Amino acid sequence: MRWRTAIFAIFLTSGLSIATWASRLPDIKLSLGVENSEVGMLLLGMGIASITGISTSPAVMARLGARRGMLVMMLLFGLGVALIGLGTTVLASYPLVVLGLVLFGYGNGCVDVMMNVEATAIEQHAGRTILPFSTPSSASAPSSAPGSVGSPPACRSPSASTPS
Repeated sequence: MRWRTAIFAIFLTSGLSIATWASRLPDIKLSLGVENSEVGMLLLGMGIASITGISTSPAVMARLGARRGMLVMMLLFGLGVALIGLGTTVLASYPLVVLGLVLFGYGNGCVDVMMNVEATAIEQHAGRTILPFSTPSSASAPSSAPGSVGSPPACRSPSASTPS
């Protein structure tokens, strides 16, 4: 039960982190005094980092486990959000905002995969659907189920076999 609640909190945190910086995008543009093309480069950097995170998350999960991996990556994307704020508001530094978005994108991409694998494991253990389709990331949870079921044991969540 505790792990299910933690996964709900992780879904919420991931969604709120995206909303936190995305809602400030016009202010970020004004504070940094950049053109639309430079804002596009910020978004591209975050997108590439996110795809890299999604692609490397199985290796992170195999090395650290799902719980520790999510913790590390949440701290990474939290640091990224802090750097975005610091680079925008305090230092007006475009490179620092780029670094923040890269850390945020990579961390959030990794967390997205790991939280969906864990959510699928919880649902399989419970024998029913328990996670609602309330966040953009959760919409992919059912489609990730076949991949997580058929994945090698090193990529599966170690907590999947230990109910909470």
